[in-house]
Amino acid sequence: MNFGVKSALSTAEELRDKYERNGKAVDAELRGALLPPPLRQYLNGEQMRIAQSCMALETGSAAAKWTNLTSPSPFVELAMHVALGMAKATLDCSATEAFAYHCAVCGREKMRIYRDLGDLARFIFKQYTKHDFELAVVKKMPFPLTNREFLSRNLSFKEPAGDLVLVFEALPSSTKVDYGANLKVVRAKSTGVVRFKSINDDTQCEVTLVQHGDAGGFVPERVMVAKIPQALRGVGDMRERFQRDDAIDGAKISELAAIIRAKNETYTDVENAVVDRVRDQLDSIPDSSFEKMESPDHLVHMEGFDKGGKNGTARAATVLDEDICTCAAWSYQLMARQFVKAFYADGGMERAVTTHNDHSFTGQQVMDFNIPTFSPREFVTRRVWRWESETVLLVATESCLAEQYPIRSGIVRGSVVTLEKFERLDPVGEVPQTRITWTQQPDMGGFIPSQAVRGAAVGQMMYVSKMRKHFDKSPSIDAASDLRLVDMIQNHDEPYTEAEMNTLRSGRDLFDKSEADDAKELKMASTTTRAKMSFKKGSSRAYGWATTAVRARPEQILAFLWPNMRRSGVEANDLEVCVDEEPNTHNRLYYVKKEFPSLFSNRGFLSRCVWKATDTGYMFVTVPDETPRRQQEEEENGVVRAEYPSAMIMRRINDDETEVKYAIHPDAGGLIPSAIMNGVMKESLAKVTEIQIHFQAQRRLVEFDAKDGEAVGEVLVTKTDAEKQHGKGETKVEARVRELMVKQKGLKELGQKHEWIEVLLTKVVANKLRPAGDSKAKLCNMSEKKANVIGGALASCIAANLTAPAAVDEWILRYPAMGELDREYVWFRPMMDTIAQRLLESVSWGLKMRLYTGAGLSTLDLLSDLYMIYTYATTGQKGAALSLIVMVGLCLLLQLLAVYLNTRRGPKLNMLKEMLIVLSGTAPGIHAMRVANGKEQDEHAAVDSEMALTLTRGFELACESIPGSILQTGKLMQSVRSEDGWSKAALGSIVVSALTSGFTSATISFDFDVSPQRRRTEPTFYGYIPDSAGRRTAIFFCMIMNGALLLLVRSVSTALLAMAGWRWIVGYLVGDMGLYFAYKLLRRDFLHWIPLEGALSVVESVVERFLVKVIVDYTGVIQFRGPGEMGGIAWTGVMILALVASFVSTHVYYASLEDGNGGVVDRTTAWMMVGSLSSAWALNFAAFLLFMKKSYLSTFFSLQTGHAWVKAMFLECTDDRQKIRILRQNKKQWLSIRPDVKAWTLENWERWEEERPEWFNDAWKAGVDDDMIPPASLRALHGVGSERRRSSLGDVLGVGARVAPVGGGDT
Repeated sequence: MNFGVKSALSTAEELRDKYERNGKAVDAELRGALLPPPLRQYLNGEQMRIAQSCMALETGSAAAKWTNLTSPSPFVELAMHVALGMAKATLDCSATEAFAYHCAVCGREKMRIYRDLGDLARFIFKQYTKHDFELAVVKKMPFPLTNREFLSRNLSFKEPAGDLVLVFEALPSSTKVDYGANLKVVRAKSTGVVRFKSINDDTQCEVTLVQHGDAGGFVPERVMVAKIPQALRGVGDMRERFQRDDAIDGAKISELAAIIRAKNETYTDVENAVVDRVRDQLDSIPDSSFEKMESPDHLVHMEGFDKGGKNGTARAATVLDEDICTCAAWSYQLMARQFVKAFYADGGMERAVTTHNDHSFTGQQVMDFNIPTFSPREFVTRRVWRWESETVLLVATESCLAEQYPIRSGIVRGSVVTLEKFERLDPVGEVPQTRITWTQQPDMGGFIPSQAVRGAAVGQMMYVSKMRKHFDKSPSIDAASDLRLVDMIQNHDEPYTEAEMNTLRSGRDLFDKSEADDAKELKMASTTTRAKMSFKKGSSRAYGWATTAVRARPEQILAFLWPNMRRSGVEANDLEVCVDEEPNTHNRLYYVKKEFPSLFSNRGFLSRCVWKATDTGYMFVTVPDETPRRQQEEEENGVVRAEYPSAMIMRRINDDETEVKYAIHPDAGGLIPSAIMNGVMKESLAKVTEIQIHFQAQRRLVEFDAKDGEAVGEVLVTKTDAEKQHGKGETKVEARVRELMVKQKGLKELGQKHEWIEVLLTKVVANKLRPAGDSKAKLCNMSEKKANVIGGALASCIAANLTAPAAVDEWILRYPAMGELDREYVWFRPMMDTIAQRLLESVSWGLKMRLYTGAGLSTLDLLSDLYMIYTYATTGQKGAALSLIVMVGLCLLLQLLAVYLNTRRGPKLNMLKEMLIVLSGTAPGIHAMRVANGKEQDEHAAVDSEMALTLTRGFELACESIPGSILQTGKLMQSVRSEDGWSKAALGSIVVSALTSGFTSATISFDFDVSPQRRRTEPTFYGYIPDSAGRRTAIFFCMIMNGALLLLVRSVSTALLAMAGWRWIVGYLVGDMGLYFAYKLLRRDFLHWIPLEGALSVVESVVERFLVKVIVDYTGVIQFRGPGEMGGIAWTGVMILALVASFVSTHVYYASLEDGNGGVVDRTTAWMMVGSLSSAWALNFAAFLLFMKKSYLSTFFSLQTGHAWVKAMFLECTDDRQKIRILRQNKKQWLSIRPDVKAWTLENWERWEEERPEWFNDAWKAGVDDDMIPPASLRALHGVGSERRRSSLGDVLGVGARVAPVGGGDT
């Protein structure tokens, strides 16, 4: 029965998921179909009784003494009186809309809200009509209180006056509800009335909720008080649901701007006196009295001085991109909703306004600065705006006394005088310009330290910055300027003088000097930028070089760089920027004066800028001007002349992408040490990254491709200046993402389409490791709450996977909404891969965890072996000690040999470094870190980091862990009969070795299978590991125990067989290995896929087949079931034979004993060990099969051979990236289809040269035979094949070709 119910529910869930739609859209349709409620006079007797009973609460509330409660919104009033609670608000919608929304008590949107609040149940259990029903709600209470059950009858109707009313009355205690589960609850009661009153021609409505509650049982008063705002939160939810703050503020500002523009106001003597006093007091202060202050916004000039008021005078000025009337109207609106929200968010307690007319009001504000012993401050002011002339408008604010705002105890009355002077400027293109000068003299009252006053002054002046940013049209202004420049550049036909050509030649010389062979690579903040620094002999000044790819055309980049006084090009430390001379459109003399730290004098840069078109783009050169121009001026002002020669080449890659190369040779002049200037070289070279970010921000969402995803990912994880100015209660990451969601057009459009995307990206970038939450939400029903859960889960995926792509793949597969995003946007996965990669590199539990785990286990295993060598040597077991030494030495020797063959063509220092890593025992961890970093194959290396990691793991298993475990197990059993008995140290060493081997074998299989690229390339082989986090953890544990248990049981049985006599062990090993080799030979599947030739191919195949057979025999590495290694059916057969051999070996040992000889261990004990370990392995492997995806069971019985698998790479794939893998395999494996492969490379080579895909590099070309390359292209590759090719040894070793991973497939 239960099974049938679960099956039916599962089917229902599948149907729901299949046809699920956006919850808000469904709710809107249901609200639209809701019939109007009946008039109150048409209610029946019982309904009328309920209505009158509930509405009596409204009557009683009029006489109640209400206590105001702290409201989460300044637009919602909350109050309480004993057990009564009340909430009021004005909604920006009609009463009908709000009423329909509120009546949908079980609508999808409401259910999501209350589910997030922790409600355990919410449903209608009895319905009389659409407007009369009984509702059950179970609310979660804080521990140790019992959860509360609310049962109520809900009734809605319309008043004769037009108000819409919903009443709810608690049901009798005898009413019972079946929840389908045994919920322990206490019955609580709630009765109330919600009234919706239409106002402003039904464009808005007033909503009032009065509610009486009885929590039932005993609930502390503080809990009740805390729960009342939550009980009343429905009003606040409705206010936020229908708010149109921006639209309403905009309408009021436009209305006032029109009044200001009309100039029809009549002023009283009092109003004129206010403006005159404030103007005379503040506008007359000479500029020389002010001292410049550091401004957080470099486009806002801030200054102050300590006279003129008790707390000094502050002044700020900037230019606004709007007409003077709109600017003044925006500033004048004290009660604009955006200002009210900001006021209360910053500690505001009260704000009120008494309007006198359209140009004057009296305002009151009370601020709590949240400083201990610091009383709240109150300011009561008169505010007046007035035209001073045709181009100047003043807004004056002056403290005053007002009867309606009396002085109160406990609140200190302060005073303030503020003048806002708006001046109309000439427009820039079609954008109007207004200068604002804001001056204020505050008196905070009482004693306030001067440092606190200065900090508060800067905070007050940031109001001007907020105004500038609100009206900022810099992107539009700069874009219009850039369009004019692009047109000029494209149509340029002016000749160049010899002096200009010499300037351009100096730029090319700068590149020659910067691109030195001995240049030092610099690690830049963005991984998309490559940079290096070099020195010339005899010079202490460094040369810098950087390059990146920019998503723009060369002429667009040149227009952006050309010194045209663009606003976004002004930097925070620029004191003066101007063009001194412009002989023509390609030549400018540009002057910049920069502010340097206080220890140094300011610097002046006078530079000649010249650009010229090239065959592939443009070149832009800046050289110091040698003329004495401005020298006298600089000497008088203490400015030191500096030089910043630079050159930039912009080479077109395709229609919308350009390669930018940048070279510099800066000289700060004066006494600044060269070492300091060289130290900031990275910051100077980051200019190319700034260019890339600028143009990336201009790209629209519809233009995004995979490269855009990578670029956006880089931007999201790169620190920005916005982090320094993060708001109160806002983290640096939140500030960064918020800024990018505004500045980046593509992200902004994405945020408009998916409101929750900012929360998702913020949680992803924050990267806080925590347990991953669960969410099956589809994209259409995502919310900020779900985005918070899903975004925060990526960190745990990063911690659990070796590579960033594998982590992202698990994350996307786990959450359906992310899968939908991945399918909808081609750039989404590349963006997430980039973010995950950068996070993996930066966090201590990412790459470092992998490094320390791998290195720690290997080191622990090595130390335990060394201890056992010491123990054997000191107890007279020198043969055992020597054997262990040989095993460890053989493992290290093979690793050193692999290092030599892999790095022999590279720098010797690099070879020495790699050998030291091997000798330190940290090679597995180091290789794991390189794989996780996505490190590309070195041009001198034969194999990549991933293959090197697999080889290292394989050598440790085959040469050290497996034979060492067998030896130590045998010695341990031999010691049982001695006086000492079981050796705890030896037993511990065996267990450590087994677990290390299990972990190693598990990581080999796990890392290969979860690789997203392999899953895409070979979906029929890779993908058996499930997508859910829980199952992945379980299956990884099973794989560890698979290797550890198998090694233990095989070590016991093999040791027993060896003790039965050398003939037995040799016979078994020769027979078992001979059977496997015969199987491979009979199937013509003996040669391995590694691209070697001749005798080396045979030798490598023998060694590889032997090692893989031993590793699978003793640790059962699941990856090696691939057709390129053992093959599925062979792997399964080997597992069966291995277990059978364990029992046979045990029987042989005891059968070989003479009568009376009990053996090294008791016969029963031996059989118990073999039987229990074998059973444990079988149960563990059964659990593995249970957890894995069942569609991959066939891979354990596959008959596909290695050569068939290799040929399938070419024959069954359509993508070039997948087909090229065949060229990295042993040629004899695909000899029969070589003509087809040759025809394919010849046909596509010219296309690859034009498109230049990522894999089409020198290393790949070196692995292609000469006859497979078109003659013209072959000549371009040094003309002669022998010069292009590696040496014969390098060729047969596959040097330059990236080797395919063991077991099936390549990336």
